[in-house]
Amino acid sequence: DLETEKLIEYYNDKFGKGREYGYTLPAMTRCMQAAGRCIRSETDRGLIAFLDKRFLWPMYRQIFPPDWDVDSETYYEDAVCGFFGVF
Repeated sequence: DLETEKLIEYYNDKFGKGREYGYTLPAMTRCMQAAGRCIRSETDRGLIAFLDKRFLWPMYRQIFPPDWDVDSETYYEDAVCGFFGVF
């Protein structure tokens, strides 16, 4: 959209990192905020699945918090069943 394009242009002119600051970081921030809704207390458990290949790209993976156990599963159905099987 026009607003995103202008942000990319601004950050590119100012820092040389237009796409990263104007598109990637805001998008990842929204993803992580949504993921944070999964767990509300210290005793909650949750499974967060990002089902887009872009989340495997280094530029995206480095944005995740270091304490997140980010893993790539080809057969995510097995991982989901394994997670919920521990209850």
